[in-house]
Amino acid sequence: HDDNAEGHEHAHDHDHDRDRDHGHTHTHEEGDPHFWLDVANAMHYVRRIEQALSQADPARADYYRARAEAYLAELEELDRWIVSEIQRIPPERRVLVTYHDAYGYMADRYGLELVGFLVRNPDREPAPREMAALVEAIQERGVPTVFAEPQVNPRFIEALAREAGVGVGILYTDALTDEVPTYIEMMRTNVRALVDGLSR
Repeated sequence: HDDNAEGHEHAHDHDHDRDRDHGHTHTHEEGDPHFWLDVANAMHYVRRIEQALSQADPARADYYRARAEAYLAELEELDRWIVSEIQRIPPERRVLVTYHDAYGYMADRYGLELVGFLVRNPDREPAPREMAALVEAIQERGVPTVFAEPQVNPRFIEALAREAGVGVGILYTDALTDEVPTYIEMMRTNVRALVDGLSR
């Protein structure tokens, strides 16, 4: 399987079996385990956790159910907010270029087109030809901002942005910080970064 960064695009028809532009197969499961970046998937996790806790500790099942229902209500509100916020981005600007292949589920759920990423695996450095191909895709699609991740050295994404003449934003995948201490705050921070960066 090619670690090709150029213009990679997740299929939006939810069969995820074929990359339309480059003729290689790709499923989210291959390179994108970040299911939680789609809030509907996070809600599924909450239900599964509640079921498991209730089975392991039946005496407190009502407590787990109540906590899960309260959190699910917060997640439903978050999901609606994300849908509404993404609508603020002009449709032609709903294009995403990221450091690594982590945002396919988010893109599919919220109507973003994943134009490309620098590396499939964040432990690997991009090849010069991958950088060049992605610069071309960014310029061709009019991508206004590319997105780094706070836990990864930004030098490659900054070099990509300089070469393409675009801005750099930050998206969180799985690293909570003092500034972004919860899942909900992580998602809100990401969406604010997307709206700001892609509306330029």
